[in-house]
Amino acid sequence: MRKYLLLLLVLLTQLQLSAQVVTAKDASKKAVKELERGISFAMGQQFDAALAAFEKSIEAEPGFINAWIFAGDVCMETKQYEKARDFYLGAIELQDDYDVSVYKKIAQCEQYLMEYTAAIEHIQLFLDHPAIVGETRRKALLLLESLEFAADAVTHPVDFRPENMGPAINSRYDEYFPSLSADQSLLVYTRNVVDTATTQAGTVILKGNEDFFISESIDNMWSPGYNIGSPVNTSLNEGAQNISADGRWLFYTLCNGHNGYGSCDIYYAYQYEGTWSYPENCGKRINSANWDSQPSISADGNELYFVSNRPGGQGGSDIWMSTMGEDGYWLPAVNLGPGINTPEEENSPFIHPDGNTLYFASNGRAGMGGTDLFYARRNPDLSWQTPENMGFPLNTGGNEATLHVSADGLQAFYSSDREDSYGGLDIYSFPLPDMLRPQPVTYVKATVLDAISRKPLEANIQLFDLSTEELIVKSSSDVKSGQFLVILPSGKDFGLYVNKEGYLFNSQNFSLAEGIPEEPFALTVLLQPVSVGEIITLRNIFFESASSEILPESAVELNKLYELLHNNPSMKVAVKGHTDAIGTETDNQRLSENRATAVVAYLSDRGITTDRMTAVGLGESAPVAENDTDAGRALNRRTEIEIISL
Repeated sequence: MRKYLLLLLVLLTQLQLSAQVVTAKDASKKAVKELERGISFAMGQQFDAALAAFEKSIEAEPGFINAWIFAGDVCMETKQYEKARDFYLGAIELQDDYDVSVYKKIAQCEQYLMEYTAAIEHIQLFLDHPAIVGETRRKALLLLESLEFAADAVTHPVDFRPENMGPAINSRYDEYFPSLSADQSLLVYTRNVVDTATTQAGTVILKGNEDFFISESIDNMWSPGYNIGSPVNTSLNEGAQNISADGRWLFYTLCNGHNGYGSCDIYYAYQYEGTWSYPENCGKRINSANWDSQPSISADGNELYFVSNRPGGQGGSDIWMSTMGEDGYWLPAVNLGPGINTPEEENSPFIHPDGNTLYFASNGRAGMGGTDLFYARRNPDLSWQTPENMGFPLNTGGNEATLHVSADGLQAFYSSDREDSYGGLDIYSFPLPDMLRPQPVTYVKATVLDAISRKPLEANIQLFDLSTEELIVKSSSDVKSGQFLVILPSGKDFGLYVNKEGYLFNSQNFSLAEGIPEEPFALTVLLQPVSVGEIITLRNIFFESASSEILPESAVELNKLYELLHNNPSMKVAVKGHTDAIGTETDNQRLSENRATAVVAYLSDRGITTDRMTAVGLGESAPVAENDTDAGRALNRRTEIEIISL
């Protein structure tokens, strides 16, 4: 470096003394010859040799402006931005209007060097030229906007403290695209294993293969990552994956697959009885004849976001989204439009489990330089708010590409080649600043068991918004473990239903209207076989206080009860009302009777004959919890169904 600086100083001194610009038609034969050698080396990707040739050309002819510019271009290509800037400045010293694009190149170098004030001056000089119009002007204006943004951003840095996730995850190879299950028990990532290979001609080449690896959180420690294996991993390159919130579905990119529609397609695999299924193509409603990649599945499984360069976008690669139809098939993908996409490149979408916060990478908006990370929030009308840059130093003058945010919104995960990496790209985690966090969510993780045998059951899972009666999530428990996981956003009350043929349904209530509890919900759901004497506790039937008037939020539960009786036409039941111990025993007895009668009347109006239902009021006589706490009294205020006959 010292030798280079001395040489450049000498050349600049000669330049100032001569102040004579020389072009290719006027330069000496030696200077032209070295220039041509440099161009040849550069075309062959031999950049060190190219730079040496350009420097010799300048030595032979200090005023040879073309050699100064080519030397800057080579340094720019090899990310030697300080050298590049100085060569370009040398060209400007020779003739400030020889090639106006040099001003833009200087600004780009200064952007990487975080010399924003100087960069703004140089890009403005570029824009002042009357020939800068059309697309060239648009891109230059974007650069100016980015430089002004960066100059301000460095004075207001966000809290950013990345920590390497350690040797259990990272290796001497590149690791990237981290993706976690909602309970943070599974981490899936891509590793590019690069080995040397020798061709028949004796040439040694580097050969890489991208595979998926999994690490499990055990006692708050990440286990050593292991290859997910076949049939998901193959001899082809698998990458850009996203694991579903419950950890059972994997969406990813496969290029040059035998049943693909384009160069790269989106595939999926799922866990069944503890093993991964054979991958399947997501189909032509999602994939195209172009490049389709980087999928992100919403927590409810109803939206799939991905990147494509297919026609019909805003330009470059765009973010697209497909929704799940009522028939269980994906609908044709739609472009997210100019609110998210730009004429440049958008990549790496991640839809947070809150369903309304989208993180992605873009080089088409004002940023620090290269590709920056952004986030956008969705409005109630499903439009997107203007994306926000995630700030400095999370974003730098280089390229930030991928981001995954934990379900609780507290931690973020990304890949970088920082100084403490184990080699190349490593996966890091960091606390996410408050202003960048998504809406809070929690989850319910449950195991479904046969109430008698205690064996795991594969059952149907439904999550309803009780205020709108909207079905939010439709899933199933694992056939081997009986487990399932469902995301619960804040601000609503939910009814969860577990159904299996031959069993009585089980209902649960989760009230999140006032916010998120400190800990997620962990349940064991015991399904009772349909038999005489079995009792269902209906946790989602609500009444006005001290009244038998049924609240609208009860509709989902009452409809479930109707379906049970409608599908079992010979079943007879007793509807039992219970109260807490607040008030007199007489009043509570009357209230429980009236509430049971109101449920019978609702079902009768739906067509269930009254001879199949008996209303029973038990008042405060059969508590299931103490009456000295709000939680205990809430459990005692309940409606039950007992099967009398089948």
